[in-house]
Amino acid sequence: MDPTEVLLALLPRLPLLLIMTVGLVLAVVRWERHPLTSLLFALGAAIELVVTMVYAVVPVVVTSVSQMMPVFYVTGAVDWVGTALLVGAVFVERPVSATPQR
Repeated sequence: MDPTEVLLALLPRLPLLLIMTVGLVLAVVRWERHPLTSLLFALGAAIELVVTMVYAVVPVVVTSVSQMMPVFYVTGAVDWVGTALLVGAVFVERPVSATPQR
C-alpha cells in the first residue's frame, strides 16, 4: 500500500471531510447550549468521517472484490446510522409552536 494512493483516494472526499470536521468542532463548542443536538450531530459527523475514509481507503488496500463487498455492506449500514443521526440533530430540541396563524 502506497501512502500516495491513499492520499489520492481521499482527495475527492476532502470537502466532505472538512465540512464534517468543522461541524464536529462547532458541535463541541455549542454543547452547553444545545446538548442533545450537539451529541447527535457529533456522533453522526464522526461516523460519516470514518465511513468516508473507509470508502476511500478500502479499494486501495484490498484488491479482491470478494473481500471488499462485506466491508462495503457493513459500511453502508453504518453510513445510514450516521445520516439518521445527522437528520435527527436537525429536528431535535425544536420548540413546539402553537397552532399556525392564518
